[in-house]
Amino acid sequence: MSGAIFVTFFAPNLPVLLAGELLCGIPWGIFAVLAPSYASEVCPVVLRGYLTAYLNLCWVIGQLINAGVIYGLQYYSGEWSYRIPFAIQWVWVIPLFGLICLAPESPWWYVRKGRLEEAERSLNRLSQKSAAINTKQMVAMMVHTNNFEKEQESGTSILDCFKGSNLRRTEIACAIYAIQPMTGGGQIPGSYFFQQIGLSVQESFGMGLGATAVAFCTSILAWVVIGLSGRRRMLLSGMAGMVIVLLIIGFLALGPSSSHTIPWAQGALALVFNVCYNLSAGTLAFTIFSEVSSTRLRGRTIALAKNVNAVSGIVVGVVSPYFINPENLNWKGKVGFFWAGVNFLWMVWAYFRLPELKGRTYEEIDILFTKGVKARDFRKFVVDL
Repeated sequence: MSGAIFVTFFAPNLPVLLAGELLCGIPWGIFAVLAPSYASEVCPVVLRGYLTAYLNLCWVIGQLINAGVIYGLQYYSGEWSYRIPFAIQWVWVIPLFGLICLAPESPWWYVRKGRLEEAERSLNRLSQKSAAINTKQMVAMMVHTNNFEKEQESGTSILDCFKGSNLRRTEIACAIYAIQPMTGGGQIPGSYFFQQIGLSVQESFGMGLGATAVAFCTSILAWVVIGLSGRRRMLLSGMAGMVIVLLIIGFLALGPSSSHTIPWAQGALALVFNVCYNLSAGTLAFTIFSEVSSTRLRGRTIALAKNVNAVSGIVVGVVSPYFINPENLNWKGKVGFFWAGVNFLWMVWAYFRLPELKGRTYEEIDILFTKGVKARDFRKFVVDL
């Protein structure tokens, strides 16, 4: 990562800059897959939702720093206007490298490799010394879960993600991550959207920075909500809120174009949309795709989900500017109608296909999927381990 940043920072021309960005994409892709896998395996069930949801806050912190740097450099015209943002990435390399070197290995990884004593040592490092935790019993449960997945012919290749009950789990992981860019979350609270609905460039940059600050606060609030509510209810409620807000934005766009209050009303609603987004798809995608995969296929399932997310993000990123560009469709705030329709379709999918995984151990989740329990029945289904 440090070397790839070096290429982008000192790039003398656009081809070299492109090569540096592509090189950055390799470690970025590795981080995006390993972080949720690791987070879901090193904490107890009761904390799993909080730690995986924290991943979204990490993304938001990056976006907040990015928005602040861009806002501060908006009047720079020289080469440092783009070199400084690249250089700031180096700040994280040394502290993160040190933390990762000190971090214990996943006990689930040790179990899959048959290194049970090391799995126990890893659990001891991950546990409070004052807590009365039977690590041998915990390792035994991990071994039992691993053996159960083997009995269900759950291999470890990428093709096994599409076999048996794993196909359904892969569908859920990929769909929940594809929802993120396809909600309109990358466009509605964006600076370009604010400009097209009638705000000035400086006001749009300020609103964009405000949107990331709202996302930061909402991501913290999501920890409270995720502890009180289930994943399924939280997602459906948040998406319903997004649909309502998007429809209001669209109807406001039908008002007189000379009005000075309508753009500000739409901008305020875009911030409300950001709240709903980060209380649903923005946060829960990381939690759900980390929980839904089998322990033997977790890394590969998350990698597939990340690729689907990337592809959908590319499609949305390329197509969506045409919706509001004055030289193309020029929908302005009426784009809210389009995204409301897309969100409604995803709500229908979630209602029929997304199960409730809160409080379930990985073996319970394995059993529920093996039995083919309907998504709406997951929460009340009793599993006798």
